[in-house]
Amino acid sequence: VKKDGSVVPPLDFIRVIEENGMIITVGEEVLRQVCEFIVDNDTSIGFVDVNVSPVQLRYPNMADRFIDIISAHEIDPRKIVLEFTENILIEMNQVVKDNIEKLLNFGCQICIDDFGTGYSSLSYLTLLPLKKIKVDRSFVSRMPEDSRSIKILEAIYNIARSFNLDAIPEGVENEKQLEILSMIGYRLFQGYYFGKPIPVDDFAKILRERSKFTKS
Repeated sequence: VKKDGSVVPPLDFIRVIEENGMIITVGEEVLRQVCEFIVDNDTSIGFVDVNVSPVQLRYPNMADRFIDIISAHEIDPRKIVLEFTENILIEMNQVVKDNIEKLLNFGCQICIDDFGTGYSSLSYLTLLPLKKIKVDRSFVSRMPEDSRSIKILEAIYNIARSFNLDAIPEGVENEKQLEILSMIGYRLFQGYYFGKPIPVDDFAKILRERSKFTKS
């Protein structure tokens, strides 16, 4: 929060804590809170995605610290899906490779965020054992007017399907976008059309209610 009371956008403060190194501590605390949430709501949760910064992956002990946190909470590591942005390929030095390999061997899963915007998007499909990809919102936001974006979304869906990956379009904000994406074949979506960010306690309540409904 700024001095004038306005809220600092996430992209702004994340960039700052990446530059000053605080992202290491913040990232571990985020994972710790995610693990606590899973423990408290275990029967209602299949998995939780956790964003990971390239700066974190360049930290030599990052994987060991993550593994310690997950193990301390006695959580199935398959419930943790680590989201990397596409620029991780540019950052792919030996430390990054070692961290990713340790996390994969431990059982965590990997997702590429903002897929389709980098120069080497397709390289990930052979270099990393991905669980899913999240398609960049820029393609969705230009629908339905931009036919080229629709063709790109069709191509990404077909590529993901051939690699047996879940493909999740980001930034779905209206029924028309959902209709077009569904016609292409997408079955998983993310965006304000389905719900805006809410406090964690409210989300836990929703999970509990849905769990009761499913059991009944």
